[in-house]
Amino acid sequence: MNNRLLLLIFLFLCTLVLFSPSVFSDDVEKTSLGNVYACAGVGDSKEDPKWKAYPLKLMFTAAGRAYVADVSVSITDPAGNEVLRVVCDAPWLLAKLKPGTYGVSAQAYGSTVKRTKVTVPASGQNELAIRFPEVPGGTGTD
Repeated sequence: MNNRLLLLIFLFLCTLVLFSPSVFSDDVEKTSLGNVYACAGVGDSKEDPKWKAYPLKLMFTAAGRAYVADVSVSITDPAGNEVLRVVCDAPWLLAKLKPGTYGVSAQAYGSTVKRTKVTVPASGQNELAIRFPEVPGGTGTD
């Protein structure tokens, strides 16, 4: 086999593993540094109304808008104190944080660390997509 064919087979197998629902979270609420969060967003769980109770929703995508999992995330308060640290094993990170502005650092598969600010509202939900265009992905959305 030539190198190109081997690379295509490898990428296909990686896609099957990385984007298979079986590798994603079981949508269980957890706690990190005293704050409640959940990693979710695959299959029917995307439609679960319980996710609206989380004032912050981060969504991780790769090239081609495919979802990305296993994203390392750190969220800090305005004073720079880390309030949440997690490796999210699903494409959504939902967090119950106090209203305010936070710093977010996220990294997927050794990609460049993405840094941004996000505001957590007193009511409702703020959704923020964090894109990793350097991470290979398909053209689907889940």
